[in-house]
Amino acid sequence: MNRFWIQTGGKGTDELKKEIEKIKPTKPKFKLFKDLENICEEGTKKIVKILNPQLIILLGNYAQNTFSSSDKQNMPDINFCNAIHPAYNKEEETAEDINRFLRR
Repeated sequence: MNRFWIQTGGKGTDELKKEIEKIKPTKPKFKLFKDLENICEEGTKKIVKILNPQLIILLGNYAQNTFSSSDKQNMPDINFCNAIHPAYNKEEETAEDINRFLRR
């Protein structure tokens, strides 16, 4: 059973917006993107509730913003670790954030 979940944000949003434009050019890109983003975020929360991992590592601001304080309060058995996203050669800082959390 998975007892560990990593949620990342992504820089793939620009590519996604281009693909959305190809599919639905008449609907505003931003609206379609926000709709899809909401579906993904809510789906992630449902998956986490089902898996009930002991630890969730949230890499970067996008992932960290997926789970509100209220969401976290509704999942009291789960530990949430915020870490810097490893993009742009930040792997060492990411590891430090995670290690700092695990040592507490």
